[in-house]
Amino acid sequence: QVNGDCYTMWNFRRETLDFLLRTESDLASVTKLLKNELNFTQQAISRNPKSYWCWNQRQWVTAELDKLSGYDWKHEIELCDLMLTADSRNFHCWDYRRHISKHCSSSQEELDFTQKMIEKDFSNYSAWHQRSKLLPLINPDPESFKEALKQELELVQNAFYTKPEDQSAWFYHRWLVSQIPEV
Repeated sequence: QVNGDCYTMWNFRRETLDFLLRTESDLASVTKLLKNELNFTQQAISRNPKSYWCWNQRQWVTAELDKLSGYDWKHEIELCDLMLTADSRNFHCWDYRRHISKHCSSSQEELDFTQKMIEKDFSNYSAWHQRSKLLPLINPDPESFKEALKQELELVQNAFYTKPEDQSAWFYHRWLVSQIPEV
């Protein structure tokens, strides 16, 4: 049984794997080691989906696999989809998704995903937060950003009508208003 919060264990595993990566010349052997570690992290995440250390180790392993021979990042999106279906507010998973989406999905795809998650639950602060990270990327020029803010204000207004006591939409609203240029 693995205690996913035992960061000493994760650091030891990473140092050991890093040593083996530097000393092993056979690409197939190194890839196998990393894929085994990927399976191990998946088991650990399944047992403890809110452990920083499990997600950090997985991030490190996928980065190493990507350096070696490229990595199929779509698998990681599927893992995040599965984990967020189980707990849509798991900010550890949302943070990991932010990292991996840079490799395999467009910002618009991610914005669409947050829309779907918010439609399921207006109280999903993590999905609202993700939107705040994506909007500036999708709308880099001031005019398109201004238009996007208007649309977001309509979305958040619907959340207010549906769940006026929920803080998530209000926090997002505060961020939206802070983005409006002063007149």
